Amino acid sequence: MSTLTISKFAGLALGAAVVGSTVGTVLLVADYFLGHPNRSPHHSLWEIFVSPAVWLMSLCGTIPGALIIGLPVVYPFRHFIGRHPYLSFIPTVVLAMAISFALLGWAFKQQIGDKYSDLEVLWCYSGSVAFGFVFMLAWWYSRQSKKQAE
Repeated sequence: MSTLTISKFAGLALGAAVVGSTVGTVLLVADYFLGHPNRSPHHSLWEIFVSPAVWLMSLCGTIPGALIIGLPVVYPFRHFIGRHPYLSFIPTVVLAMAISFALLGWAFKQQIGDKYSDLEVLWCYSGSVAFGFVFMLAWWYSRQSKKQAE
């Protein structure tokens, strides 16, 4: 099995940002349409049409987040996460959400819209980028084990 160097891992971090941005946008749009107990669901096709723009804007935030924050946090645990993705999924997502709240939670003291909707966006994207790291590492390790078996 070839080693996972820091440069290869940076490439996986970019993939994790793309996966995280996609999953985060889907979660955000679904959350917007389904609503909460304190607000009614929104039914408008306009939000579906602007979701690619939301995806592109979120990608501008998830790429630096994955490289600057995710890379040093996930890299020491890359072997465990890659070999045991189902076991490491929940702790990785919870850790990402805790780190994002510790680093950026202070910025969300003012309410923008509904109560805590800004923190939902932060947690949605940080958790989905963590999922992207787990997904990309599991994919890389499964590909390497197939190459080794050949």
